[in-house]
Amino acid sequence: MAGQGAVNVIGAGIRGAKGLLAPFFGGGQDQIVANTLSRFGGDAAKRATPSAVPGVNADLAEQTGDAGIAQLRRAVSDSDPAIARQFAEQ
Repeated sequence: MAGQGAVNVIGAGIRGAKGLLAPFFGGGQDQIVANTLSRFGGDAAKRATPSAVPGVNADLAEQTGDAGIAQLRRAVSDSDPAIARQFAEQ
């Protein structure tokens, strides 16, 4: 059974390396965003509906009405003034 233990260790190492490299690639970044939205809003992002008002670009928190996603939006806005300006310009 020592061979199986080595395979498990190698598999864990590969998964760890993928996790470390994920932020540097588009697919990994998309998955990080999806995981974060899922943690804060569950499946609310799947229920998002675009604004019915022409020219209005509602953000995801407004589209879903989800409190968790709204909390995430506030936290992100509070962490970086440039991001807060982007939300305000929407």
